[in-house]
Amino acid sequence: MNKYEEFARRYEESGLTRREFAQSEGISLESVIYYLRRNRELSKGKKSTFVPLSIKKKETVNREMIIKIGEELEIRIPI
Repeated sequence: MNKYEEFARRYEESGLTRREFAQSEGISLESVIYYLRRNRELSKGKKSTFVPLSIKKKETVNREMIIKIGEELEIRIPI
Protein backbone atom coordinates (compact mmCIF):
# COMPACT_ATOMS: atom_id res chain seq x y z
CA MET A 1 0.00 0.00 0.00
CA ASN A 2 1.51 3.33 -1.04
CA LYS A 3 1.31 6.52 1.03
CA TYR A 4 -1.68 7.83 -0.94
CA GLU A 5 -3.66 4.63 -0.41
CA GLU A 6 -2.80 4.64 3.28
CA PHE A 7 -3.85 8.29 3.57
CA ALA A 8 -7.16 7.63 1.76
CA ARG A 9 -7.83 4.60 3.98
CA ARG A 10 -7.26 6.65 7.16
CA TYR A 11 -9.48 9.42 5.81
CA GLU A 12 -12.32 7.00 4.93
CA GLU A 13 -12.11 5.23 8.29
CA SER A 14 -12.17 8.54 10.16
CA GLY A 15 -15.70 9.40 9.04
CA LEU A 16 -14.71 13.08 9.13
CA THR A 17 -15.17 15.73 6.48
CA ARG A 18 -12.07 16.73 4.52
CA ARG A 19 -11.79 19.92 6.54
CA GLU A 20 -12.16 18.11 9.89
CA PHE A 21 -9.64 15.46 8.81
CA ALA A 22 -7.15 18.16 7.80
CA GLN A 23 -7.47 19.77 11.21
CA SER A 24 -7.10 16.45 13.03
CA GLU A 25 -3.95 15.64 11.02
CA GLY A 26 -2.54 19.14 11.37
CA ILE A 27 -2.32 19.68 7.59
CA SER A 28 -3.98 22.02 5.13
CA LEU A 29 -7.26 21.23 3.43
CA GLU A 30 -5.46 21.56 0.10
CA SER A 31 -3.07 18.76 1.11
CA VAL A 32 -5.99 16.47 1.91
CA ILE A 33 -7.57 17.24 -1.45
CA TYR A 34 -4.27 16.63 -3.23
CA TYR A 35 -3.61 13.28 -1.53
CA LEU A 36 -7.14 12.00 -2.20
CA ARG A 37 -7.01 13.12 -5.84
CA ARG A 38 -3.55 11.57 -6.30
CA ASN A 39 -4.81 8.29 -4.84
CA ARG A 40 -7.74 8.27 -7.33
CA GLU A 41 -5.40 8.99 -10.23
CA LEU A 42 -3.02 6.19 -9.28
CA SER A 43 -5.88 3.77 -8.65
CA LYS A 44 -7.27 4.24 -12.17
CA GLY A 45 -4.35 2.36 -13.72
CA LYS A 46 -4.63 -0.64 -11.40
CA LYS A 47 -6.24 -3.86 -12.45
CA SER A 48 -9.67 -4.52 -11.10
CA THR A 49 -10.04 -6.83 -8.14
CA PHE A 50 -13.37 -8.01 -9.54
CA VAL A 51 -13.71 -11.76 -9.44
CA PRO A 52 -16.35 -13.28 -11.72
CA LEU A 53 -18.97 -15.30 -9.91
CA SER A 54 -20.79 -18.20 -11.44
CA ILE A 55 -23.94 -19.61 -9.94
CA LYS A 56 -25.01 -23.10 -10.71
CA LYS A 57 -28.71 -23.47 -11.13
CA LYS A 58 -30.23 -25.77 -8.57
CA GLU A 59 -32.34 -28.61 -9.77
CA THR A 60 -35.83 -27.25 -9.70
CA VAL A 61 -38.75 -29.10 -8.27
CA ASN A 62 -41.90 -28.62 -10.25
CA ARG A 63 -44.37 -27.35 -7.71
CA GLU A 64 -47.76 -25.89 -8.34
CA MET A 65 -50.79 -24.67 -6.52
CA ILE A 66 -54.00 -26.34 -7.68
CA ILE A 67 -57.35 -24.67 -7.29
CA LYS A 68 -60.35 -26.93 -7.93
CA ILE A 69 -63.71 -25.43 -8.63
CA GLY A 70 -66.32 -28.11 -8.76
CA GLU A 71 -65.43 -31.36 -10.45
CA GLU A 72 -64.67 -30.04 -13.92
CA LEU A 73 -62.60 -26.89 -13.40
CA GLU A 74 -59.01 -27.01 -12.20
CA ILE A 75 -56.52 -24.11 -12.18
CA ARG A 76 -52.79 -24.91 -11.87
CA ILE A 77 -50.40 -22.11 -10.86
CA PRO A 78 -46.64 -22.82 -10.87
CA ILE A 79 -44.85 -21.69 -7.72
